[in-house]
Amino acid sequence: MSRGTCPQCGFAKPERYSLCWQCHVRELQAAAYTEGFAQGFEKGKAEAPQLAREALDLKRVRQLLQLSHPDRHDNSRAATEATRWLLRQRDLLESSST
Repeated sequence: MSRGTCPQCGFAKPERYSLCWQCHVRELQAAAYTEGFAQGFEKGKAEAPQLAREALDLKRVRQLLQLSHPDRHDNSRAATEATRWLLRQRDLLESSST
């Protein structure tokens, strides 16, 4: 059996194969990981709008506004930013429900 050199790692490999066994296995694992990641990403992207609608309704936003209001948190910057964001979400929800 003649030997060649693996182009990725430089170790010996059988001439008839393009890669040594270790590099071949690494490529298969990387391809499987990439494919699984892509499938999970697409599934999450498809489900995200539905999850967002379920998680954030007008009642929930009002509850969160009461909890995060700056007056309850010594006018902290984080509370102010959270309240601003929640007010924008409330406005969007109110405008989309009419």
